[in-house]
Amino acid sequence: MAAGSSSNRWLWGPVPDLLLGCGLWYFVAFELFALYGREIRFGGGLLWAPILMMLFGVPHHGATLLRVYESRRDRRAYAFFAVWASLLVWGAFVVGVYNALVGSLVLTLFLTWSPWHYTGQNYGIAVMFLRRNGVELPSHVKRWLYTSFILSYILTVVVMHHGGTGASYSAVPYDVTGYNFLSLRIPYSQTIFLVVGTAYLVTIVVSAALLLRRAAPGLLGPVAALVASQALWFSIPVALRAWNVGTGLDPIDRNPEYYFLWIGVAHAVQYLWVTSYYYKASPRWQGKTRYLIKAAAAGALVWTLPALIFAPDALGRLPFDAGLAALIAATVNLQHFILDGAIWKLRDGRVARVLIRSSGPEEAELPSASRWGPRLVWAVGAACVAVMGVDVWESYFGVRHGLRSQDVPRVERAVDRLNWIGRDNPALRLKAGALRLRRGEQADALHHFERAAELQPSAQSWSAVAEAESSAGHWERASEAYETALGFAPDDAELHHRAALVWIERDDPVRARQALERALALDPKRAEARSLLRRLEREAEPTDAHTNGHADTNPLALSRASAGR
Repeated sequence: MAAGSSSNRWLWGPVPDLLLGCGLWYFVAFELFALYGREIRFGGGLLWAPILMMLFGVPHHGATLLRVYESRRDRRAYAFFAVWASLLVWGAFVVGVYNALVGSLVLTLFLTWSPWHYTGQNYGIAVMFLRRNGVELPSHVKRWLYTSFILSYILTVVVMHHGGTGASYSAVPYDVTGYNFLSLRIPYSQTIFLVVGTAYLVTIVVSAALLLRRAAPGLLGPVAALVASQALWFSIPVALRAWNVGTGLDPIDRNPEYYFLWIGVAHAVQYLWVTSYYYKASPRWQGKTRYLIKAAAAGALVWTLPALIFAPDALGRLPFDAGLAALIAATVNLQHFILDGAIWKLRDGRVARVLIRSSGPEEAELPSASRWGPRLVWAVGAACVAVMGVDVWESYFGVRHGLRSQDVPRVERAVDRLNWIGRDNPALRLKAGALRLRRGEQADALHHFERAAELQPSAQSWSAVAEAESSAGHWERASEAYETALGFAPDDAELHHRAALVWIERDDPVRARQALERALALDPKRAEARSLLRRLEREAEPTDAHTNGHADTNPLALSRASAGR
């Protein structure tokens, strides 16, 4: 049994290493979520989660970019990954912008790989602590420990690809409007899951027993914390969901996508904790604060520029919150996974000798030919950080607070500012338009509805346009909008019913009857549609009442009476 010296055991000290590197701070957060989850989610948590992701999630991607791209020597050493692999990933992004299948494949690869990236980092740090503590780690002990992490990942993938969306295991929420998670639909039974779960528990017990023979419990504290973090992040929630076990705990039973944001923060903090320690040995080290600022600027570049370049008003086709953000997240993370693997996992061995160039004396770091290039990059990076800040601020204080207080001008200012930074959102446009329409301001409402339909044509956006036109008495334009909406949702009974009312106003009872018949075929329980259809059919009959022009058979009166009911 051996132990490393106290100075070599820790990177930044026992408290920061255990809290940040081993993820113990998340255990405290989990307890708070368990006690006050709903209050946190609907209170400041909706603001702090994206802020913390911006403060740590974005820089953790930037830290990898700094490691690979900042130094000319590193750019040459990692050229295969920095250039060719990155071009492949971003080439798939460009194709995915215009092709939903390719975009869905990129998203699925990211969501499937993401838990392994987290798992591999936990395992790597566990082994690092064992070695720094001087703990003997024979190959068979290492294999047992490694297998426990692999089985944790397998449990996650099986549940994810059994038929789920994968969103519960991603730190980046996505909207399936633009792209879909392509589940493998893995068939499995409770018995198979039980076997894998049991094997996982056995590997943990065996690993613990083997390590305790070689080190005092105090030296194994970091490893135990990392094994527990892996279980709390993945294994425990996955097992509970697989067995449909309700715990009553908010972070387990409700909104898994939201709570995985916090796990993403824990992972990002862990990554920055370890990368900043190794960056400290670089001649470019100027302190932790400056390092985090540089990492934030580098990360913001890859998150923000694609959103501006491929916005619907530029080269793209999908709004930011309806697919584009998910595709950017998938691409940024896939590049991060590849570069991270090159940095940490391919430093030795035959593969590394082929893919990573060695740095001889002739390849020592050379000064840049011009200082303007790096300065321009950092200036753009700083602007991208500001863009992300505007997004967080306006989304929370402009949109959320504005909608809550019914402050229409504030909501509209927020929507316009989000549009300036490439984040115009059709859902927000529909909400802003609805607020205007309730005030009887049809022209302003129509402006928002038409913009929503331009950003993302759908039954919802075009039916909103039709509603605004109807409120203004523009029956012809309203009927055209309903026809467009029905093209997106031909089996929507409510749309057929509302379109029938417009065709009655246009004095077209034939089309109105057809629409009502279709609505009733889709939903026979629609009593109002059935009543209106009978009255239209009575009017069509050559009765004395019809020839005498009774008011109750007038099409306009019929539609108004129906709308009034």
